[in-house]
Amino acid sequence: MIRSATHADIGDLLVLSEAMHAESRYVAYPFSPSKMAGLFRALIDGQGCVFVAEADGQLVGMAAGYCEEFWFADAKVAGEYGIYVTKQHRGSRLGVQLLREYVSWCKAVGADLIQAGITTGVTHERTSQVYQGIGFTPTGTVFEYTGE
Repeated sequence: MIRSATHADIGDLLVLSEAMHAESRYVAYPFSPSKMAGLFRALIDGQGCVFVAEADGQLVGMAAGYCEEFWFADAKVAGEYGIYVTKQHRGSRLGVQLLREYVSWCKAVGADLIQAGITTGVTHERTSQVYQGIGFTPTGTVFEYTGE
C-alpha cells in the first residue's frame, strides 16, 4: 500500500533513510537524523511530498520530492530527494508504485518538468529501466570533481 506520510511516520522514515544512506555511495558523509527529520517535517507540512510504502504493517519504502520555480524561467520543476525500497521488497511493485505516486503529485502541483535521478550507486541499471518504463528519458550526466 502506498500513502502520504504523516508526522507519526518520521521515526520509521529515519530508519529507512539511514538504511538508504548506509547502502549508498553517500555513506562517506555523516548521516544526520535531525536534519532528515526537519526535512521530512517540512515536506509533510506542504513544502513537498513524502510517500510511504507499507507491507504487513511496516514501512518498507519511501519517496520524497519537491516542486519549485525554475531559477531562469516562469515554470516549475519537480525533483526527488530519494526513492527507496528495502532490499527485501525490491523486485515487488512498490518501487514503481512510489515512483508513480511521486509523478502524480508532481502533475497535481503543476510541475512543468518532472525529474528523477539515480546518484546513490544502488541498482543503477534496474532502476534506470523502471524509470524509462514509466516514461522518464535520460537527459544528462552528473559529474563529481575528484581532482586536486
